[in-house]
Amino acid sequence: MSAIFEYASVRVIPRVDRGEFINVGVILYSKTYKFLKVQTELNEARLEALAPTVDLAAVRAALQAFGRACTEGPLAEQTLGERFRWLTAPRSAIVQPGPVHAGITTDPAAELATIPGRPPEPGEEVAGCAFAARCAFASDRCRSELPSLLESGAGHRVACWHPRQTSANSDRSDRSDSSRVESEVLR
Repeated sequence: MSAIFEYASVRVIPRVDRGEFINVGVILYSKTYKFLKVQTELNEARLEALAPTVDLAAVRAALQAFGRACTEGPLAEQTLGERFRWLTAPRSAIVQPGPVHAGITTDPAAELATIPGRPPEPGEEVAGCAFAARCAFASDRCRSELPSLLESGAGHRVACWHPRQTSANSDRSDRSDSSRVESEVLR
């Protein structure tokens, strides 16, 4: 049975006054499936590149507390929906939620892993497109050659070997491979 779920990214904002952040996870809630879970993965090198003086132990502790709030402490007495609302409420802290989004699923746990792969590490050399590891449309060419920046109309440019396949309106039947393309549109 398909049911609505809600989710928000979990962000680390080392300096609230600057507003710069990295996404480190997601919190997902489904009333129908009685499901509430936080999944996080802290890339310490990336965080230190953003904020060299960040207290990593404090960030790890804050992320653990955020995750435990789903099942332990005073919030555990609340309904799952109330816990989700509290955890996704805007706050001024090192760990913050992003905006809440919704979707439809038959398996809320599977939604936590819907973005496969990972972005390159800071300073990591990538032979081809930086999105290839996360792109279901990526071809061998995407993984081996850096795409050129091309005009794509209306003043936009795209760096992608298959820019027509990335369009939300494209017909899947005209694709030459079963790979999915995600492109970075530059303005």
